[in-house]
Amino acid sequence: MLLSMVIAALLWAWQEGQNRRIADPSPPGTSEKKIEEGGQKMTEEGELKFSSAPGYFVEPLALELSSEDGEIRYTEDGSEPDESSLLYEGPIKIEDTVVIRARVIHRDGAMGPVHTSAYWAGEKHQLPIVSVTAEPEELWSPQTGILRLSNGAKGGDRDDKRIAGYFQWYEPDGTLRYEAGAGIRVVGGESREMPQKSIALYAKKKYGPKRFEYPFFPDAADDRYDKLVLRNGGQDFARTHMLDGLVGLLLKETEIDVQYYRPVVVYVNGEYYGMANLRDKISDKFLERRHNVKADKLDLLESSGTVKEGSREAFDTLMEQVEQLRLGQSRDYSSLERKIDVDNLFDYMIAELFIANEDWPDHNIRYWRPQGQEGKWRWIFYDADLSFLQADYPAAERIMSNKMSKYPSIRLFQVLMQEPSLRERFLRRFAFRLEDTFSVERVQSVIREAGKELAPEMPRHAERWTDSVDRWEAAVTELELFAEQRTGYILEELRRVFDMTSAEWETFGFADVEKKLQ
Repeated sequence: MLLSMVIAALLWAWQEGQNRRIADPSPPGTSEKKIEEGGQKMTEEGELKFSSAPGYFVEPLALELSSEDGEIRYTEDGSEPDESSLLYEGPIKIEDTVVIRARVIHRDGAMGPVHTSAYWAGEKHQLPIVSVTAEPEELWSPQTGILRLSNGAKGGDRDDKRIAGYFQWYEPDGTLRYEAGAGIRVVGGESREMPQKSIALYAKKKYGPKRFEYPFFPDAADDRYDKLVLRNGGQDFARTHMLDGLVGLLLKETEIDVQYYRPVVVYVNGEYYGMANLRDKISDKFLERRHNVKADKLDLLESSGTVKEGSREAFDTLMEQVEQLRLGQSRDYSSLERKIDVDNLFDYMIAELFIANEDWPDHNIRYWRPQGQEGKWRWIFYDADLSFLQADYPAAERIMSNKMSKYPSIRLFQVLMQEPSLRERFLRRFAFRLEDTFSVERVQSVIREAGKELAPEMPRHAERWTDSVDRWEAAVTELELFAEQRTGYILEELRRVFDMTSAEWETFGFADVEKKLQ
């Protein structure tokens, strides 16, 4: 109820200011034809020169533009300049944050490429900045703009339209390091109800490069991306704004694939749009980069077998075998183990159970395999927005219930727990994870570090979305309290649900975990 009230208040405040979002938009123009795939922005752009490099400034700037190839037209609202845009006749006085887009109109009427430079006034951000520019009307129009409040709101419509745009990456010191044309679209399900929308950036030849190539995520093994998402925190928007990324950080040393995470500051057409969680996309390319497999030679499914890539034929065969084991018509668990990555599945189940994800397993399950006889099924972790809510949430009892057996991944797990050696293997692994990955000290430490990264920016973000820093700090404290209490509750539940004897409790390692809590 409290979360709903907070979201409702934010939506009202956002609507009050929405009419100010469109300021004299220029007519839609043509997207840039040629975009460099990387490299540092220079003050000289071939035919067009900027006297000041983009980035932070303290004293007002007198920006000079020069070209020997024709007249210069420019805009300050994010739109692409054309022959009807402002004519450059002298230095442009820059006192506030603004995005200047300029191009040369040649003497024969031909238009040169658009050059974009953002200038940031005031206090520096401590996070990277992603500056997104596109036609204002396509972004903010109350009827058709993709960032309009009604896009995905209850009682409203859902607009998946993709528009042409441009984005730039500024490191925390204000230096522009990467820029590219991109397709821009609002993404998300229920998270679209939030006033701040999640924005996806698509690498497509029609907009710019085929891939974005830059080390956006320092820990990534590969720096090529087909899609990036500026996520609004999802259903965690009005809570901590970092929970899904935080859980991913907790799982880095496990056998589970997680999306990369990095908090950033977002500007849209020079307007501050708050913080977002930069994420990569779960896709065939995501798996190709991480596992050295071919994107067109894998099966990627979600939920109860919905095909995202490849086919579900191998999974259907697997589930037929699971059913035979469930009914006692087979005892060949070794054959089943050859088709799934058991450690991956166990780590995945342990993670979901520990965080007490209330939006799972009926949602948010994806799994994949490399095609071929040796390909094993693995599970991918994503969307922890509705976790860390109730420390006493009966997650283990829920997934071992008959009601949950209708979901294939859970039915598979339940069948594996019928085999004593696999049950022991799972429980030993659970005890190890509780003592290591999910120890109270480690979980609280990761929470504090993630919160510390957001804290300097939170006052401005909270002001932008009519939120409260005090509320946010209280929500982060609640995460730490959950971490302090969760292990005790999950131990009690595991002992009951898996009917462990005193000897098993000691042998599997749970007694040691319990002692450390005392």
